[in-house]
Amino acid sequence: MRSHGVSKYPDPTSGGELPKVGLQQLGVSSPQFSSAQAACRSFYPTGGSLQQQEAQCGRNDDCSPALVQQWMNADRKLARCMRSHGIANFPDPTGGGASGPYFPISKTGISDAASHAPQFMAKLSECGRLVGDNAPESFG
Repeated sequence: MRSHGVSKYPDPTSGGELPKVGLQQLGVSSPQFSSAQAACRSFYPTGGSLQQQEAQCGRNDDCSPALVQQWMNADRKLARCMRSHGIANFPDPTGGGASGPYFPISKTGISDAASHAPQFMAKLSECGRLVGDNAPESFG
């Protein structure tokens, strides 16, 4: 990343995680960061899978518009799957800003407790597997 114009890009922690830093702290624009990220994608631990990219940019609130669109598409598939598996009021994702989409489940009557119930979690896991997406991290 540094050799591609992001000179303030941090080193990972001893656990392999990157500290949460924003574009302003890095001193680059979103297009500059996206360009460096694209150039370095092959060096990501998972080869730059969608889930790896989501996790990285979601932590830093700097997801590119193209990545957010991919993420939204995958999350829409997940929402359709959840509805087809008996969670009729499971919402489509919203947001899609720099930190990615989230599911506003509380607005559709799904309580926090219900969203952590074993039956709900099993359906979420099954749909995540079926659509090739990780279970969402962002419920609202």
